[in-house]
Amino acid sequence: MATLELQFNCLCLFVPVPDQKVVHVLMPATNDHAGHAGHAKHVVRVLHKSFPEKENVLGRGMEGWALTLGTRDAKTNTFAAPDANTDLSPPAGAINSGVLPDLTSLTSAANTVAPGLRGDSPGNLVAARITLRSGKVTRIDSEATWEIKRTEFPLAHRVTWEMPGDDVMVEWRGLNNTTPATRPFDTLDTLEPEDDLGYKLRVFHVTEDALPPKGGTLKPSVMREHYRAFFPLIGINAPGDELLPRISEKHIDQVNCGAGQAGGHGSP
Repeated sequence: MATLELQFNCLCLFVPVPDQKVVHVLMPATNDHAGHAGHAKHVVRVLHKSFPEKENVLGRGMEGWALTLGTRDAKTNTFAAPDANTDLSPPAGAINSGVLPDLTSLTSAANTVAPGLRGDSPGNLVAARITLRSGKVTRIDSEATWEIKRTEFPLAHRVTWEMPGDDVMVEWRGLNNTTPATRPFDTLDTLEPEDDLGYKLRVFHVTEDALPPKGGTLKPSVMREHYRAFFPLIGINAPGDELLPRISEKHIDQVNCGAGQAGGHGSP
């Protein structure tokens, strides 16, 4: 069976909603959020091999869009992970070198992503959203160990998700009652398939100079500050020092932005 493979890179917050059997991936806005002054704005870009050369290098912008992918009847089996039925872990046997820190567990059960921030009118806190209605995590990549609130994590900077590629629903909606000028793509069949007839998309939420082929990295101290962007999404506008990742391997001086997860319940 053909598959759709999605590779999420860097500053992405995964929000599973178990009662709806969906996972929202939020790209937090980085304009003027607390503690982010002086840091370059992040961009949300979708890359595919069939995009023209210029766009294949820089990707197609996704700011202002909400994209829903998967079957019309949500049946993601993300919640059938080996260790916990609400975990965003790959299945047994999958490559799993990284972890998505659960910011709700690290703070308070009350610090979840509000339904409105997962909906179509999230205000200025969300730059873009992808909602996954089927499939599962198949790989989580990490490049370093970080400490958050006295707990060490091989913090993920890249997450791979796969879903059956046959009859995938692709639905685009503009956020905040706006319609951006151009969609990154219309439907999967407008893209060039892989040799196995599946599709591969890469999603980046990074500073513009970190996009392929440059692949720019950051000082760990800068990545630590970028991580602040997640916390307003769970109601914490000024996260304490202990909530910001601190790298454990002091010899590593260049890293990618990290990802995370948080709880979400109820309908938008």
